[in-house]
Amino acid sequence: MLRVWSVSGVELTSVSKEECRLVRDVKEHLRTRRGFPVCLQQLLCEGRCLGDDVEPPSDLQVVRLTELHGNQEGIAGQEFVEAARSGNIEAVRFLLEAGVKKDWGDEGGFTALHRAAEKHAEICSLLLEAGAGTEVFNENDETPLILAARGGQTEAVCSLLDAGANIDAQDCLCRTAVMEAASGGHSEIVRLLLDAGADANVGDDRLDTALIKAACGGHAEIVQTLLDSGAKKDAKNGVKATSLICAASYGHAEVVRLLVGAGADIDVRDRDGRTALAHVGHGDLRRHSLAHFALVVAMLGSTFEAFGGSMLEQDEMVLRRLLGSAAASSVWQLGASGIGV
Repeated sequence: MLRVWSVSGVELTSVSKEECRLVRDVKEHLRTRRGFPVCLQQLLCEGRCLGDDVEPPSDLQVVRLTELHGNQEGIAGQEFVEAARSGNIEAVRFLLEAGVKKDWGDEGGFTALHRAAEKHAEICSLLLEAGAGTEVFNENDETPLILAARGGQTEAVCSLLDAGANIDAQDCLCRTAVMEAASGGHSEIVRLLLDAGADANVGDDRLDTALIKAACGGHAEIVQTLLDSGAKKDAKNGVKATSLICAASYGHAEVVRLLVGAGADIDVRDRDGRTALAHVGHGDLRRHSLAHFALVVAMLGSTFEAFGGSMLEQDEMVLRRLLGSAAASSVWQLGASGIGV
């Protein structure tokens, strides 16, 4: 058994020799257990500093350095980013106190704040308080705010917004934080971003807006939030599909109901000339329940009797409006095409 002591004589940890065959292993063990960064450790035996590649004796003394040396910037930076990624807040704190470069980026351009924003809100706050930059981009042009929104990290998003992060920054695919939150179904984050002034109508590299992404994912609450904020319900993406066409295609009945109720254009056609109703028939029926597809078809003007059921009362108003439109004629086109379930 190996025992590691502080300078003051307090036993800090004990570990089997099988676990720690080299001094380097002991240092990594201390980082995990005590948060001591490897680059700030010196292990001593009888006053002699031990190299990383030697076999450790049974009793060791650790000295934690309080300052980094000039040639440690890269090593310390790597450890800093990894500590933030793994949630080792003590290691992050020790490295900050030692003067680590706060915005050091790894090979992918990820800083400690990028990694903390993905899943460790407390570390994110600590880094922001220390002055870490919010507008540093990784190799994908992602900011910490974009990553936090994508990961559903509400607390981290709040901290980043309070720190003045650019709310409409776009990554290499032109995606913004509100798009990522809408796509992932993170309703509270969508509300936070919209309240902070996020642009709900900007499109990504495929011209998908936050509303289109939410509609594709079937996130009804987010769709309603975006509609309430003034999102353009008939915006088209790169294939000329609207939110309604996307929702119908994926069989998201509640989203279809919301969009039609909000006045979405039910007759608009995509690049291939297909309406929302036509997309119901062309969707992958195996991915969705029969009940959902029946409901969507009913809401878009078809007949529920064809599916062996009856129309839901809550959809009556929507259906009446649809039946009075050009969409009603699409019912016959759908039937003539031989599309069935």
